[in-house]
Parts: sequence; structure tokens; C-alpha cells
Amino acid sequence: MRKMGKTGMRRGYKRVSSSHLNLITLQIQIFCVSEDDFDSEGRVEDQFDQLWDYAAELRASNPRSTVVMATEGDDGQTGRKFEKLYVCFDALRQGFLYGCRPVIGVDGCQLKGPHGGILLTAVSIDPNNNLYPLAYAVVSGETRESWQWFLELLKGDLNVVSDDTYTFISDKQKGLIPAFEPVFPSAPNRFCVRHLHNNMKTAGFRGLAFEKTLWNAARATTLHEFNFRMEEMGHLDPKTVDWLSDKPPEHWSRSHFNCFPKCDMLLNNICETFNSCILEAREKPILTMLEWIREFIMTRLSDNRDRARKKWSGKKICPRIQRIVEKNIDKAADCIPIKSDDWNYEISSYDGSRYIVNLQQHTCTCRKWDLTGIPCNHGMSAICSQSLEPEDFVNPCYSVETFLEVYKHAIFPVNGPQLWTKQVSFHPCLQILEEDQEDHQGQEELSMMNQSTKERRDREDKRNNL
Repeated sequence: MRKMGKTGMRRGYKRVSSSHLNLITLQIQIFCVSEDDFDSEGRVEDQFDQLWDYAAELRASNPRSTVVMATEGDDGQTGRKFEKLYVCFDALRQGFLYGCRPVIGVDGCQLKGPHGGILLTAVSIDPNNNLYPLAYAVVSGETRESWQWFLELLKGDLNVVSDDTYTFISDKQKGLIPAFEPVFPSAPNRFCVRHLHNNMKTAGFRGLAFEKTLWNAARATTLHEFNFRMEEMGHLDPKTVDWLSDKPPEHWSRSHFNCFPKCDMLLNNICETFNSCILEAREKPILTMLEWIREFIMTRLSDNRDRARKKWSGKKICPRIQRIVEKNIDKAADCIPIKSDDWNYEISSYDGSRYIVNLQQHTCTCRKWDLTGIPCNHGMSAICSQSLEPEDFVNPCYSVETFLEVYKHAIFPVNGPQLWTKQVSFHPCLQILEEDQEDHQGQEELSMMNQSTKERRDREDKRNNL
């Protein structure tokens, strides 16, 4: 109670006089924590003053890591202004290059702290189909220039020679697509189907029937099935097909995806999950936020490494992949394998479909095995008919051995500010002004209102379609 000060104490007495005792205690605790946080984090301006020292400490403690800070302007009094900061730890880069699939989700989220700004992130997927942070940056705004700067640094860190071997997935953020053209001109881009569906509803194509048909078209793995689903959509409303005509299926349907990445993702969940994990950090002052994110990633690498060593010993493939394999084995009960030779099978299903499986090439004409590197139910039918081990036919990118290699690299600890070496003496100041933050707040409130309206309309559509 002593740290609350006079104002806090008066408010505390007023609350105690009310009858809502439980609520009072909670409010007083929140009030105390807020002031404690302020004491431990210091002034926002002081944290910006320390950014150059922090960047130097990261480079010193984590050699070969990329830490790039950019400033702008110089009025001779306050010094140069902070503009952007990029971080890619060598441990993350090495792990990604060794064993992660060449799929990268990119996203930008609003920072809620007193400095404002945008956090750009690049996230991949590990051998257990979990998120794998790759790089992040704090920028003043989500523009083509900031995205291009971020992607150029990322491309350099990954030593990209042929950009067509990397697949990117995004929500088509502001300025992102134009930024890809000069940096990754040949890289395949996938767009989150959830956001595509939201855009479809905004265009006036609402209701469960449209949603179901769109997702069926997105999940289709063959051209024949995709064309059939698009015909279904045309029967609902021909204008829907016209609306989708300028949205190439290479961006949103599995039937047109490249099989090289061994990933059939339709959503940008990896970035959304990462953003939700660091939600608390996004409300902190800039230096506190950066340290929160670094410690989160450092701990995540350590926990995953220790878990695999202790609990996955003796296993060939990662647990989440093992569950997919077991599910496909169960589905294989609906298939009838007809053997051609030791490698080739004709698989008939009870729904009348028929596919060709090649065990030597690890392929099936349904393309599910080709897309993911995990035997589909047709492949499992052929594998089980010879009493072979299903795990032997899973792509090595899902193995426990690969997982351990990805996570064997560690992000090293960082000293506290009292031990940081003082760098160039100038004072970067806040880039986003209060009026800008008010604009962002107004946009977020409007977005929340629009989301509430959309949810209400969705409920109405569901009732109308019952």
C-alpha cells in the first residue's frame, strides 16, 4: 500500500467503503502492479536511449546474429529519430536452414505500448508442425518500404539463391505484396483462406453455403475436384466465380500448390499463434518488449530441445506427425488395395474413387501424400497390405532426429543494462506521436465494431440456412 502514493491510497479507501470487497482487492492489486511495472521498466525515452547499447549487446552475446537498427533525421538538439530495428538470431537461422521446411509466414501486428509502431514477424514450421520463429522487426508503419527492408534482410540471412524454392503465406497485409516483387519475384505466395472468406462476405457472398463451397475448393487436392467445387459455387451464384477470377488458385487451393515444400497449409496460423503468444509483450515499452520476445524464444528453444531428448527417445517421427499417421491408418480401412508389383498399387475406395500409389516414389494420384510427405489413407492401404512400417515412408523432415538438429542451437543469455557497453551518444526519440496513436486506437475500435457486426450477421446467416 505504501507504493500506491497518496492518490492511490485515497482511491483504495473509497473502494474499501463499498460492499464489493472482492472487486476492491482486485482493483488495488492491479493499481499496485501498474506502478511497480513503471518503476522496473523506467521511462519510455530512457529505453530508446539504450537501444544502440542493446543492439551491440545482442551481437556480442550471440555471434553471427543479425541486429540492424536504422534511424532518420537530425535536428541538432534531440538527435536522430528511431525508425526500425531488425533481429534474427543465428540459432534460429541455423535451425531453419537445417531442418525446417521452406515455408515462411509473414505478418504485421499493432504494438500497444506507449511508443506505438508495428511488429513484423517471419515464422516457419518445425518438424512437429509447430511454429518456429525466424526473425522480427519493429517499424514505424506497415508500408511497402518497411516490408521490403524486412524481406531484404531476411533474404540475406537465409542466403537465398533461388527464391522459387521458398513459399510464403500471408494475409495480404498493406504494402506486403508489392514488396515481394523486387525481393522474392519468383517465390510462390499463399494467402490465408480465412481472410479470403472474409473478403468474400464483404463482397456480398454470405451464408454457410458459400463458406462451405469455398473451403471445399481450397481443400481440393486435384484439378478435377477443384473444377467440380468451382462448378458448385457457380450454381450458387455465377458472380462468385467472377469475383474469384482475379484471385489465382495457386494462392489459395491445394490443387494448385507446389509439392516441394511438403506443406499444405491454408491458414497463416503460425504467425497468428506467435502474435498471441507475445500479446503481453506488445503492451510494453520497446526495450522491455524486445527482451520479453527474446526470452520467450530462448525458453521455447530450450523447452522443445529438452522435451525431445527426454520423452521422444527411440521414436522415429514427431508426436503430432505420429497422430496423423495413425489417423490415416484408420481411414485405410475404407480402401481396397490391388497390387500391380512390389511398388505400384491401385487403390479403390468405397465412395467409388480410385487412385494409383507408388511406394517407391512416395506418391499417390490424390496428391495428399505428395503435398505433405505423409502417406495418405490410400498409401497406408498399400503399406499395410505388405505389413511394412508406415514410419519408414514418412518424409525425413518430420523425424525426431531432424527435430533435435533444428533445436540443438541455443540463443545465448544477455547481460543486464548495467553491463552494456555504451555506444554512440545520441538520443533517438519516439517515432509515433500521440495523434498517430489516437488514429490507431480509433481504427482498432472501428475494426472491433465491424467484427462484432460481422459476427452478428454470421449468426443471422446460419439461422437463415437452417
